Amino acid sequence: MNNQNKLSEKNAKEFIDDATWKSKPAPPHSSVWKDDKTPFRIVAARMQAALTPVSPEQIAKYANEFLAALGIPEVETPRFTFPPGLTDDELDKYLKENLYGPISDSGGNCEDLVWMKFTDQGFLGVVAVSADINFYIPKDGDTDVSNRNTAGFIVHWLKQSWDRSFVLAFPLKSIPEDLKRSDIETGIGNYLISQKVPILDYYSHRY
Repeated sequence: MNNQNKLSEKNAKEFIDDATWKSKPAPPHSSVWKDDKTPFRIVAARMQAALTPVSPEQIAKYANEFLAALGIPEVETPRFTFPPGLTDDELDKYLKENLYGPISDSGGNCEDLVWMKFTDQGFLGVVAVSADINFYIPKDGDTDVSNRNTAGFIVHWLKQSWDRSFVLAFPLKSIPEDLKRSDIETGIGNYLISQKVPILDYYSHRY
C-alpha cells in the first residue's frame, strides 16, 4: 500500500464502527442449522467459496496494515506452524508451550490474540480472537452446535477440511484504550472483506 492509499486510523476505526457493517447484524450461533428456511451462514459460506481464495501471505499483509493504522505493532512472522500428525490434545499442548505461554511470559495477555485458520483448499475459514485455536470438524450427522464452533460445521458442510499445518497468529500489543480485542477482530475481518478476501465463516468476527 503506497502512502497515498495508506489506511489511516480514522478509516481503520470505520471498519469497527461503521453503520454499514452494523446494519446487517450477524445471525445467532445456532442459525447455521436451525434457520426455518435456508441456513443463513451456509448461504454466505457458499457465496464465499465461489470466489478465488487469497494467499495467507497477502492476508497477513492486510492484517498488519490494519494493526499499524491503529498504532498496534505489526507481527513480523504471523505464520505459526505445527508439526505434522498432532492429535487435538497434542495440538493444545503445543499451543500452550509455543504460542500462548511465550506471550504470557513476555508480559502479554494470550487472550489478546487474533488468529486465522485456513482450509485444505486455501480459503480463509475464520477470523477469531482469544487463546482458543482449534481445528474442530464435526462428524457426519452431528448437528449439535451448543458446545461446538460454527466454522467447523460450515467447513464440513462445504466438504472441505482444515489445513492443520499452520495458523496466522497476531498477538495484540498496546491495544488503544478506547478499543477492546474484539474490536480489533471485527475490524480486521471487515477490512479483509473490503479487500475482497473470501471468509467462509463470514460473520464470525462480528460478534
